[in-house]
Amino acid sequence: MYLFGICEKSAGAAALLRGARLDGVSWRKLGAGGRIGGMDAVAVMPGIPEPACFSSPLVVAPADTQAATAQLITYGMGARETLTYSSISPDGCVLSLQREIVTLRGLRLERQDIPLGCAPGVFGEVLLALAGALLAAGMPPAALNAYFSGRFPQEDAWPQSSQP
Repeated sequence: MYLFGICEKSAGAAALLRGARLDGVSWRKLGAGGRIGGMDAVAVMPGIPEPACFSSPLVVAPADTQAATAQLITYGMGARETLTYSSISPDGCVLSLQREIVTLRGLRLERQDIPLGCAPGVFGEVLLALAGALLAAGMPPAALNAYFSGRFPQEDAWPQSSQP
């Protein structure tokens, strides 16, 4: 059994990831900071200060995170990130895996684009973090679209801010 910790303020991401039901992976909500130990992998959600110590061999974290770990999977809107968007439209988005990653089970995922039928909307970096965690845990890239389908409302479902 692989232990995959999720650093977040609420339990929303951990609950979504538990819904993936990947064989051999147990998702654990971790506090927003402090020492992390005993985890095979850790995902740090957007807006969480870096934990004092990354002690797991695989870390999924926001852009510009510095961690001494065997594998660091970064996410964000920059061209240097491991996982970013190659396109975004109201009908969906395409994730871009820009570097090879090795899953917890030792499978290699090559660089590729992964189309999703949901637009990230206000969930932009959260969607990248969740996708990075799922890929690292062993979800096949082709299964991401089916998993996220219906879990994130389309952008036009959110109230528009009023302009003065």
